[in-house]
Amino acid sequence: TGVHFGLGRNSVPQAEPVEVRCPLVVEAVEYIPDSGGAGRWRGGLGTRTTFRLLDDADITTRADRLRFAPPGRDGGGAGRLGGFFRVPSAGDPERLAAKNNNVLFRAGDAFVVETTGGGGLGLPHERPVAEVCHDVAVGKVSAAAAAEQYGVVLACDGAADQAATERRRRQMAGL
Repeated sequence: TGVHFGLGRNSVPQAEPVEVRCPLVVEAVEYIPDSGGAGRWRGGLGTRTTFRLLDDADITTRADRLRFAPPGRDGGGAGRLGGFFRVPSAGDPERLAAKNNNVLFRAGDAFVVETTGGGGLGLPHERPVAEVCHDVAVGKVSAAAAAEQYGVVLACDGAADQAATERRRRQMAGL
């Protein structure tokens, strides 16, 4: 069933064909906020797919590049690492090795596949304020990351606080 769980790369599987073929429910397929490296051009977001198993199963994982985050360039930040996780129905998530054979999952456990986010390009504080505000509005970047990584301080209404943003960006630029 490996082809259904991501096709080996950043593909997002269609839930219905997977659920018809396997004893599981696809609970979520979502982007991971703040997973793309900060930059003038933000890195692409990683995805999270959560499979809830309806029967016991042995899971085998195969992946590469899960040890070091993808670096950014020209001042851009690194992307967030992906991974495989077992989440027992009553318990804390457990990160699985990138290459594992026949890890026993019990009915009710979740198998979570997270893909890695891309590295950013260019200095984050040079990303236009309107683009950062849009990223926050659509859930790609959190308000905390907007302030900390991009230097964009948001007001309560979600718009940029111009004075606070200018101060934060001057500080980030070392001025």
